[in-house]
Amino acid sequence: MKLKAIKGSVTELETGTVVVNLFEGVDKPGGATGAIDRALGGQLSEMIADGEITGTLGETRIIHTGGRLPARRVLVSARCLIWTRCVGWWAQPPANSWRLGSPNGTRCCMGGGV
Repeated sequence: MKLKAIKGSVTELETGTVVVNLFEGVDKPGGATGAIDRALGGQLSEMIADGEITGTLGETRIIHTGGRLPARRVLVSARCLIWTRCVGWWAQPPANSWRLGSPNGTRCCMGGGV
């Protein structure tokens, strides 16, 4: 697996998987996560409302885009300090959240063959 940081619009990246964050208690995603949600026709917001994505520390979800984005999949990772620096601070994450969020997202990508 190859990880790469790219500056640009998250909704225009041609890649296997785009990673975005979600904090617990957020019911309407913003920033990069909100842009992905809009491109997916509100699918993330619907999953949040249904309790399928909660933003609980360590949670990860892979969503297939079905051609609605150039990226084939979206990985939603809860409270990852590394990724949230790119999209802005929603809340004060626990000091060790980067240790949990980043490996969980990486394991999810690797284990799922992403």
